[in-house]
Amino acid sequence: MSARAYTRSALLVPVDTGDLMKPADAKAPKFDSKWWKLNKAKAADADGAFEKALKKYEDEKKAFLERAQTQKVGANPDAVVKALSDVKAVATKKKGDPKLGIGQKETKEGLGNYEKMADKAAQECKRAAGSPLMGMNVVALVKSGAPQFENYCKMRHVSENYNFLSLMAKNPKKEAKWYEGFIKEGSKFQVNLPGSIRVPFDKIAAEIKAGTSPDTPATWGAAPWDAAIKEVASMVTKDVLPTFRAYTIGQLLKEKLP
Repeated sequence: MSARAYTRSALLVPVDTGDLMKPADAKAPKFDSKWWKLNKAKAADADGAFEKALKKYEDEKKAFLERAQTQKVGANPDAVVKALSDVKAVATKKKGDPKLGIGQKETKEGLGNYEKMADKAAQECKRAAGSPLMGMNVVALVKSGAPQFENYCKMRHVSENYNFLSLMAKNPKKEAKWYEGFIKEGSKFQVNLPGSIRVPFDKIAAEIKAGTSPDTPATWGAAPWDAAIKEVASMVTKDVLPTFRAYTIGQLLKEKLP
């Protein structure tokens, strides 16, 4: 026979302690539908609405993180935030449900903690979406030296683009070594430039080799460096930035979401 406890009311009414949520569970409930089903008070969530809300959140979180990890353009936590809002709303409703019965202070405490957890997670989503990493353009990301962007370019095997833009952001003297390293066809870190931009560089290199132009910063300064920078930044903006943002918001949130 299960143990009995007595609740405070006009009369002392015996309550089966198996019908109560454990105090430790109420103080630290897990954001998990299966856990809730196993650890909730028997009288709580009779229609399963809160369990369903938690399961919906789990599904949306999983889908979001998978899209972010696979760098799907447009990955964002909007559906996760909506699911969190629903969890909070159902928790609030269940907490005030008269059918819950007397002596269920632990269950009410647990539901209150779910409300707080949902609020905190929604704020984390808002904070991640508003992160400078999510709003800066390519040039700003490079100038900031954000390691997340540099590492992502490495992961995408486009480090040459990042390195070229990073170098040019420092406004170095224009010299042959930058042409040899990034512009010349077949160079180790060649960036992808159209002939209309690359050929003028090649022409200057040929003139220097022939001795008709001096190998000086002034000579190399006549090359279309600004056009090269703009072209590379444009390519990175189109081909890398959208997936970087999708991947990054997942990285920002994967340890923050319950």
